[in-house]
Amino acid sequence: MAESEARWGKLGGDQVEQTPESRNTQIEAVLDDFEARGWLSDERFAEALVRRRSERYGMRKIADELERAGVDSKRSAKLLGVLKETEFQRAYDLWMRKYGQRATEQKERARQYRFLASKGFGSDIVAKVIGGQTPD
Repeated sequence: MAESEARWGKLGGDQVEQTPESRNTQIEAVLDDFEARGWLSDERFAEALVRRRSERYGMRKIADELERAGVDSKRSAKLLGVLKETEFQRAYDLWMRKYGQRATEQKERARQYRFLASKGFGSDIVAKVIGGQTPD
């Protein structure tokens, strides 16, 4: 037992202490390698983020999240263009899951409006949903 501890002690003593700069350089090298191998992709990250969020959020909220994540504006515009086509359907589906029926009182309509607006849907889409329009 004492022999193995002595060997481990020698191994530990031979290690060079790393500085934060050298550690960052190593991390960057690993990330570059992953990207070169196709294991790490900004495009896949952006697509996955949009796919995860699109069921519960509107374009505005998703666009903000893409921007915060540092996704390229061209890539964001492309992904959001696809979302625009389904914006009304997604807002309607979310509204149906949450409320299921048109509000009869102004207070309730305002509550439903605020809910959809807080999820990132535009005022024109929210007005259509709250107004009783259904997707074709």
